[in-house]
Amino acid sequence: MEREKTGIPGLDELIQGGIPKGSISLVSGSPGTGKSILSQQFLREGVKNQDQRCLYISFEEEPNSIIKQAKGFGWDFKELQASQKLKIIYNDITKRTLDENETYIDIIKGQIERYDPDRLVIDSLTPLSNFPVSFEELSQYGLATDFDRFSPIGIQQDLLIRLQMHKLINAVRSEECTSILISEIKKNSKWMSADHVTEFLSDNVLLLKYPGGNIKRTLKVEKMRSTDHYEDEAAMDITEDGIQVEKIEEQFK
Repeated sequence: MEREKTGIPGLDELIQGGIPKGSISLVSGSPGTGKSILSQQFLREGVKNQDQRCLYISFEEEPNSIIKQAKGFGWDFKELQASQKLKIIYNDITKRTLDENETYIDIIKGQIERYDPDRLVIDSLTPLSNFPVSFEELSQYGLATDFDRFSPIGIQQDLLIRLQMHKLINAVRSEECTSILISEIKKNSKWMSADHVTEFLSDNVLLLKYPGGNIKRTLKVEKMRSTDHYEDEAAMDITEDGIQVEKIEEQFK
């Protein structure tokens, strides 16, 4: 199996050398657990050490904010963009406008197709799962007609969100790039995504935790398809160089 090195010290040792190439990984956790840092480190590894094309699609932060955060760890994302090996796209979902027969998933798929990345990060899925599905999207999915513009549509919002996530996962999978999808969850949530379905659709799931205070952050590989992996929580630090996972004494035999 071909694998992609994550660029995160200690993580690849937990998953037999790296993330399976072409797979989709969900990285979830509550605020402050290091989700965005992990994803940026993953993309930097792709550009700097693997000579790959990397795409960062953001729904929450503008490119300048992402570049500033990366610079704090010594990663020059502005330079990487200039090399055309990294592209950062910001989608402000609060100002979205959709053409007839267009969905937001179509927009994302188009952005991926035009750049054709080896590695992809979508940060994060939470705005998509929290924002109401538009009439245009319902129409494209075959769930609404022009008549429904003037009358309530009896479809539960959570079912619509799950439909969105199914379509997004399928769109990403069709591009065959190694992808990280980020989702923000509440502390002690019984779910591993804000939409309650992405953890089942993704090939891999990494759960980050940070109780706060003097207790260390942790990373747990909840799922890694076709890969043996360390099954307990591993201690994780956010250092001046980025995320590091503490070494596990006992590796796979």
